[in-house]
Amino acid sequence: MANYVNPTNKIVAAGTAQEEVLTVTGTVTEMKPGRLVKKGADDTKCVIGDADGDMIGFLGYEQTFGPEKPANITTAYALNDEATIINGPGVHVIVAGSEAIVKGDLVAAAADGKVAKWVNTMDADLIVGKALETITEAGEIRIRSMI
Repeated sequence: MANYVNPTNKIVAAGTAQEEVLTVTGTVTEMKPGRLVKKGADDTKCVIGDADGDMIGFLGYEQTFGPEKPANITTAYALNDEATIINGPGVHVIVAGSEAIVKGDLVAAAADGKVAKWVNTMDADLIVGKALETITEAGEIRIRSMI
């Protein structure tokens, strides 16, 4: 975090994200703000992202309507909540990293909606952003979205 001061209780750190409201479905344990999601059973639903499919965006927080918004950014959305999904290339997003990641690394979708360092043995379609800071272990990281 050498160059940035990340916001408190916000997912969008810089830029203007596109927003879409979708119903949270599937296993919701990891449906926390900043996590990747993919299309659910139909175009009105979303499920937690993984290393196995096209990501449609990140779970928002500050954009979500009051009663549906989790208590804080570390609390998961509940089943059937109407969550704001954010995306947009160039938007700085605070997400969950699953491992050590170095500033400048491409990041890809990983288990539980987190991101991991992309390596050339992974499918290039899984790339969702570029790291804007370094983390030495799993944790919160600022990325520039590519989705």
